[in-house]
Amino acid sequence: MAEAYILDKNIGVIHGDMCFYKDKRPLFTISPHRNPERMWREMIYNHPACFVSKDSYDTFGMFDKNLKVAMDYELMLRFYVNKVKFLYVPGVLTNQRCEGKSEVQMMGSLNEVYDSVVKYGYPRYKARFWQILSVLRKSVRKIIGVDNVLLQTARRLSKRKRLL
Repeated sequence: MAEAYILDKNIGVIHGDMCFYKDKRPLFTISPHRNPERMWREMIYNHPACFVSKDSYDTFGMFDKNLKVAMDYELMLRFYVNKVKFLYVPGVLTNQRCEGKSEVQMMGSLNEVYDSVVKYGYPRYKARFWQILSVLRKSVRKIIGVDNVLLQTARRLSKRKRLL
């Protein structure tokens, strides 16, 4: 990663893949979404697998301390809106448990995401639509369980997620 930054000082965020675990058991890896426009609807970057340059922090600021759950999403959205250069490095850069704070505090997270996208100019009706869809998707996932056979099958078909 240091080599990539040395080659191009304009890179603001270097990011990669992330492996999800449940009870010390790897479930799947996830790659960032390739369509940056999806940033308006969901977190497309694996925030724990992001390395941010000091220049990006100095220019666009740090985490918004007024947010409780989605401060990472808001920061990446702020970078995206301000056209910070993102560089994807293939490979797993970090591991994470499935029970993260944004999953446990789902509604708080989705409300902060809604507020963030509206703050940066996304239409309210579109933001509300994606928020409602996210509530439905996450609720179904919570009911059937993160390591359910149906979800594992969906991951097999996904281009972003790979079973381990």
